[in-house]
Amino acid sequence: MAVFNQFHSLSGANFARINNTFVTLLPKKDGAEGVGDFRPISLINSVAKLITKVLSMRLAEKM
Repeated sequence: MAVFNQFHSLSGANFARINNTFVTLLPKKDGAEGVGDFRPISLINSVAKLITKVLSMRLAEKM
């Protein structure tokens, strides 16, 4: 519940602090050199994902 209380206290300008995404490249094979030899993996901030899921579930009840 503390996560949701902190989110509720944020203004819209501060949402960027919890909405981070990092991308890493994992090699598909040994000795990868070209762009096609890598697989991109997106590491999305789980806090923003969790809040989005909870809000969408709560909105679905109202519709």
